[in-house]
Amino acid sequence: MIIARRIHELSGILELDISAQPPYQHALRELKTPSLSLQCIALVGLIAAEATAPDLVPGTPLRFYPACLIGILAGLLISYASRNLRALNVGGCLTIASVCVGFRLILAAYDRSDYWALPLSGLIATSVAVIVSGPLMYGFMMVLAWLLLDLDLSGPDGWWSTLYMASAVVIGLMLSIFLFRLRVFNHLCTLRLVQMAYKDHLTGIPNRRWFMEAVNLGLKNQQLNGYLLMIDVDDFKKINDQAGHDVGDAVLQKIAAIIADTAIGLPHCRLGGEEFAVVVRGGLAQASQVGQSLLRAVSGATVAERRMSISIGGCLLRSDSLSDTMRRADEALYQAKQAGKNRVVFSDACAVDIHSNLF
Repeated sequence: MIIARRIHELSGILELDISAQPPYQHALRELKTPSLSLQCIALVGLIAAEATAPDLVPGTPLRFYPACLIGILAGLLISYASRNLRALNVGGCLTIASVCVGFRLILAAYDRSDYWALPLSGLIATSVAVIVSGPLMYGFMMVLAWLLLDLDLSGPDGWWSTLYMASAVVIGLMLSIFLFRLRVFNHLCTLRLVQMAYKDHLTGIPNRRWFMEAVNLGLKNQQLNGYLLMIDVDDFKKINDQAGHDVGDAVLQKIAAIIADTAIGLPHCRLGGEEFAVVVRGGLAQASQVGQSLLRAVSGATVAERRMSISIGGCLLRSDSLSDTMRRADEALYQAKQAGKNRVVFSDACAVDIHSNLF
């Protein structure tokens, strides 16, 4: 179910556009949940640290401590409402800055601050790697955390402390790089699955599966109306028999490219074999215009010095049954074939028969 949902998101089913994939949205979806989770853990951890610290130095003020809690809550809200990686990174930076300042205040008021400072900084160095968008952002957050924590590494064990901190940062950086590459690889694999599932391997346009799901969903949500055009290549068997299947494949690719150029922004697909489909939004005039444009474009193109033609059957797109609409359009397509091919014929329900004699 998770893979199916991801494929539906990436294929842009709701927008009826298989290429509608905003850049870096995949990273936002994968980072948002762990980022919010770790920010919540940081908030709880800061509250617990202040509540359970037993040896606070008498008279040490924590007047800025509430402001740190407010900063974490603000970072959480920004991350929760984020719609892009920049906003998510801003929320994360605000949370990290507030956490570092809050723990620095607690450590300053604690008798054994040197004992807890290094484990705390190491924990921050490794956990931040999970929520950042990439290695560069991780480096920026580490510099920010280092400056705000203001750790004193000048004691007798300074070299060991420095080594400890450097090791934690290196481990965090390696983890950040690994997770970044894993997200990119996962995104590329998912897009490849989308192409295999929803694109026709020969022509590169959407396939029947995408078309049926997209149009059915558009009809169900009342986001789509207009006319369905069923397109068939004239005398395709003769082309295959006389010129070979390589030329036949080239013919399909050429016609698919013409359909994709003519039907920009409209749901279209290769149904299978030499059959294609296009949904034209609007009335009969718009459907007729698109049909005539397809006839002219195909008739003016050649493949291997061969002229080509198509026949088109159209029908009003009905919201109750796409399969019934396709059956009616297929009947109109059959009438176009019987009437001499190279023409557009609409079903009887449209009460019109528009044809074109281009040769």
